[in-house]
Parts: sequence; structure tokens; C-alpha cells
Amino acid sequence: YKVAETFLLTIYEEARQLGLPFREYVQSPDVLSELQALRAKLDIGGESAAREMQETLDMMTRTSQEALKMERKEAELQRGRVLIDMEGLKTALDFGQKRKKDGLLAYQNGDLQEALEKWQQ
Repeated sequence: YKVAETFLLTIYEEARQLGLPFREYVQSPDVLSELQALRAKLDIGGESAAREMQETLDMMTRTSQEALKMERKEAELQRGRVLIDMEGLKTALDFGQKRKKDGLLAYQNGDLQEALEKWQQ
């Protein structure tokens, strides 16, 4: 059943996040009892139980994804609007560096007015 496969993939991900070997984690008492309960439900209910469990799992996944989407949206709103992208920032910094150099050259040549104009642009 697809629900059993999904459950095992979830266990695999949990083991990976905890840094435990899958074999060790799947044999832990908590996980083993969950697997046994899953097996018992599927043995008793068959295809209809599997379908019902899959629908429940799908609903939980959708709810979780919606909550995550809302969290991201909230974080984006709190972070504020991005006023410039990386390319625009690079262009602005390059322009500022060029003006600084041009102003310094004008200052070294004794043209104070031109230096001041370059630095103020």
C-alpha cells in the first residue's frame, strides 16, 4: 500500500535528521509499535483502511504545507520589501567606486571643484 511506503519514507527522513542508521531507528520501540499498529489496521481493514489512512495523511500534508506557506509569507512581510536586487546593488556599488576614483584623481590633479562634483554624484 502507498500509505505504508509513505510511512516508511517518513521514518527514513526522521532517522536521517537524527543522524541514526535507518535499521537502528526502525527497530526502536516507538517506531516498531507504530509499524505494528499500521500493519494491524491494514490487515483488518484492507484496501478501504489503506485508502482512508492515505486520505488522512494527504489532508495532514496539505494542512502542513499551507501552514508552512503562511509562515513563509509572514516572514517575508516582516522582513519587508526588497528594494534592489543583487545586480542592481552591484551596479550601484560599481558606480560609487568609479565616482570615488574619479574624484580622487581630480583632487590629486588639484581640481577641487571637479573632485567635489564627482564625490557628490
